Amino acid sequence: MRSLSFFKTACQSMLGLCLGLLLMSAPTTTHAQILGDVETGAIFGGFYNRIQIFTDEGTEFNAFGSQFRTPAQPFVRLRFGYTIAKRHTIIGLFAPLTIRSFSNGYNEDILYQNITFDAGQPLEVRYMFNSYRITYRFHIVEKEKITFAMGATAKLRQAEIELSNDQTSSVNRNLGFVPIINFYLNYRPIQKLGIIFEGDALVAPNGVGRAEDIFLGAAYYINDNLAIKAGYRLLEGGSRNPESTTFTFIHYASIGATWGM
Repeated sequence: MRSLSFFKTACQSMLGLCLGLLLMSAPTTTHAQILGDVETGAIFGGFYNRIQIFTDEGTEFNAFGSQFRTPAQPFVRLRFGYTIAKRHTIIGLFAPLTIRSFSNGYNEDILYQNITFDAGQPLEVRYMFNSYRITYRFHIVEKEKITFAMGATAKLRQAEIELSNDQTSSVNRNLGFVPIINFYLNYRPIQKLGIIFEGDALVAPNGVGRAEDIFLGAAYYINDNLAIKAGYRLLEGGSRNPESTTFTFIHYASIGATWGM
């Protein structure tokens, strides 16, 4: 209940901030630009994927640990945006994610949603975390070499964690809403090159939850409307409550393209 109250308060505060920025900095021209961004590459297992369903009873295990192998797996992310007067940007993001880990035989029984997966048996963990987001971003600094913006993101996450072996399977599903702080920094030391640091991040108090989705990379500008980019992305976060504990850290090697018109 405390985490839910926190997220409601944070959402209300960020909504008020966004409305305030819009009112104080309303555009004086009708200049607008449609933006697009596609990103792909490979997902790598990160430092941890700690899972425990029914926190007081279920077995906690790390699906990125030494007893699992997590091969590199492809991903894709799509973003579309609309910028008004070079100051106000609204962005929609679709970021599906599925990553699988495999064990030839975990060294202890795993109790998962009242189903026991016996030790020593092959085990597959399917971790799905689809993200749908709407972001409002206000451009605080808009200069020739530096663009800096901040705003708020409304995130709807669709999560599934499934354990399966030759005998049985069990899946835990969860759908939730999270408000997050958004930031964007683009430094262009030369006309054709940009260094990009951007993401969504928020940490709840008392360790009940957090979410970070951060990109660091470089963009090469083919022309004023088209750029290609490459870099590193991390996805980290999770939550802890009486029903479940899940915290995950995933690495991405990313390439993509951005365009505007």
